[in-house]
Amino acid sequence: MTQHVLESSQPSAETGGAGSYRLGIRALRAGASYVERDDVVQQAQPVMNELNDQLGETVHLARLDGAEIVYLATNISRRSLTVVSRPGRRLPSWATGLGKAILAARPWEEVDALLPETLEARTVHTFTDRPALRAELEEIRRRGYAIDEQESTIGLRCFAVALDFAAPPNEALSCSIPMVRLDPDREEAIVAALLRARARIIR
Repeated sequence: MTQHVLESSQPSAETGGAGSYRLGIRALRAGASYVERDDVVQQAQPVMNELNDQLGETVHLARLDGAEIVYLATNISRRSLTVVSRPGRRLPSWATGLGKAILAARPWEEVDALLPETLEARTVHTFTDRPALRAELEEIRRRGYAIDEQESTIGLRCFAVALDFAAPPNEALSCSIPMVRLDPDREEAIVAALLRARARIIR
């Protein structure tokens, strides 16, 4: 597993209504101790804990920052074979289930302007063609959840749902599973659990 060092900066915060507290990206880069204070993390974490206990797989929470996602919280799989993205890690939005779930809630014109001119690949499965990515986002909207089909990491499939804390959403929840542990029934159970978790977080 590749280790990613958190970028150092001074903490900052954004405050919302009713006493909510959502950390700015600069604070998220500063380290995990600041992430724990984020209102989205605090609201999602208990449900993430239960989802991790139920499925036994890695659960991630991430936020969109420009054309990238930043991981906010992670519950690690209990299984011996697992891939983990630690809080603070950044990945291209178009190469992850988390990012695609968030992008799918936006008009294509906004997505097109947000993304860099060249969509760099992380694996041979990453979407690097804009028309193909646009079709993928339309399918995600129709289906109601995103799938990362080895687009970020070979051998790993990720299922993700956007969390409607804002309109359009800026955060998403995912479950990542090595493909050797997947079959159709397992996939169906994971997607159903993610959808139930989203409903509990956004209530």
